[in-house]
Amino acid sequence: VGVWVPSGEYAAAIGGEFTGTTVGRGIDAAWGFQLSNAIVSGNAGGGLSAGGDFLYYRTNIANCTFANNGVAAVQVTDGGGFEGPSIAGSTFSGNPTGVRVSATGTTSGAATITDCSFVGGTAISVSMLGVASPEALAVTDCTIEGGVAFAVAARGGIRIGGSGVGNIVRDAGSIGTIDCMGIYKLTVVGNAFEGNQSGLTLDWGLGGAIDPGAWTFTGSSVSGNLFCGNGEPQLSGTYIAGSNTFLPCCGTAAQDGDGDGVINCLDNCPSIANSSQSDCDGDGIGDACDADACPATPDVNLDGIVNGTDLSLLLLQWGGPGSADLNADGVVNGADLGLLLVEWGEVYPATIQWVSPGYGPANGGTDIVITGTRLAGTTAVLVGGTPATNLLVLSPTMVSARTPAGTIGSRDVSVVTPAGSTTLAGGFTYELIPTPWATVLEVAPDPAVVTNASLRNAIAATGLPWRVRDNASQIEMLLVPPGTFMMGCSPSLQYGCNFDENPVHQVTLTQAYYLGRYEVTQAQWTAVMGSNPSWFQSASAQVPAAQVPLRPVERVSWNMIQGFETATGLRLPTEAEWEYACRAGTTTAFNNGSNDDATLGTLAW
Repeated sequence: VGVWVPSGEYAAAIGGEFTGTTVGRGIDAAWGFQLSNAIVSGNAGGGLSAGGDFLYYRTNIANCTFANNGVAAVQVTDGGGFEGPSIAGSTFSGNPTGVRVSATGTTSGAATITDCSFVGGTAISVSMLGVASPEALAVTDCTIEGGVAFAVAARGGIRIGGSGVGNIVRDAGSIGTIDCMGIYKLTVVGNAFEGNQSGLTLDWGLGGAIDPGAWTFTGSSVSGNLFCGNGEPQLSGTYIAGSNTFLPCCGTAAQDGDGDGVINCLDNCPSIANSSQSDCDGDGIGDACDADACPATPDVNLDGIVNGTDLSLLLLQWGGPGSADLNADGVVNGADLGLLLVEWGEVYPATIQWVSPGYGPANGGTDIVITGTRLAGTTAVLVGGTPATNLLVLSPTMVSARTPAGTIGSRDVSVVTPAGSTTLAGGFTYELIPTPWATVLEVAPDPAVVTNASLRNAIAATGLPWRVRDNASQIEMLLVPPGTFMMGCSPSLQYGCNFDENPVHQVTLTQAYYLGRYEVTQAQWTAVMGSNPSWFQSASAQVPAAQVPLRPVERVSWNMIQGFETATGLRLPTEAEWEYACRAGTTTAFNNGSNDDATLGTLAW
């Protein structure tokens, strides 16, 4: 980490450069951060990260440059009370994600993004699923090019654009999805969506599960927007639309980009090639408007190899213009055939420009889009060396796939074509698997508690946080990873085994699970059930009155416990789960590695 600001501190950085941390983030602040006139670039672990269990202060960012950072340029997270970040006048380029906001607690202030520029990757990714507020997100006066513009879900109000402060989204792979999941208004007003490969999807109320007619009571509006040259449908989902303009192509008399005197779909000269324009030289300018666009290639179908498929395409274009006009004389003929045959069998490696989204949970299942060149012949996608599923070739410059399960951290993304394998180092980052039922207390196991390195690695491999607090019961829980152990009695020096404790046999637990770190306390039981059945409710010389509620609850029957489980959503561990956790990797009578009964007093008390 370049700069680390611990919990309890709040820092402001005016100017400066935060660049080139090969593992960590450029800036990591637990309680919020103020940043202005700064350059944050080339940090593999991300640009700026603020937040954690509780984000006490608002993160303010102004007039900064974020370029070529891993994971996300700006990441703001919170598990408690939350006031969204304020980001203004900043530029984002070459980041897998520009701004990422994630909150599960109460939203007391909107995340505002204004007068910013985004190029490539997922521009704005928001998941604000805690207690709603009238406005959770406002995006105004921004320009977004390339990648995916929006991946937004929030229980509060969402405002995209507005009168005189609309956004421009152009030449992206997708405008994206905006889901207003609460009872507050969604306004999408005065924006221009131009030349994007796929349109905008709007939903209101848990993916459209709530009657959109309720919008009429909240002032929601989707109006005054320009949709031109986007993939169809240009606008879809669950929404009530006002007056919007829909055109099949973008262009005016002043925008004859290809210089042919005709205003058509090739006139928007995209900064990132869209569905109307290829980008054969990968310079980010569509071929129709690129003065130095690469010439036609014998690999006519852009699958990475010159073969019979390319020959078939050349013969189909024989006698006219086309992509098989290899010598650029205006007609496909024998000269072009000769050039193709000279290159027969030649391979052209693919390239990967970026992966969007560039992150997802470690249990896999994230649908990603890979943008690059010569991807038409893609036969496999690998993430961290493991094959992805659901491979779909969308175009010569874009493929989609679904990530396999992996371990937390940045992983290489590779595509396999007839020309071989091409890899984008650190193209996808596996993150913690979400635990919406609990608050994360510690991500990685404490070596002072989990002293066995192999066990720490096994915990990390699950992709789940090590220490959490159950939201319903406030019970602290620790993760137990999958594993195999010998179940059954291990005799001590003083006592043998009962007949029903044998035979010792091998048991494998295939799924990780959480187990309460301590016995359920009297306070926790009373908070859920409303009464305390315990006998030991009085203070003593060993337990002062203030600590009595921390004593274990007792005098509870199995039937009483069923009520506690119903109220909290928890359950008792199975016999195998309890013994596996209690043994803690040992095979002795006691989990301190001893069979000596004399050690029991020290172990227990």
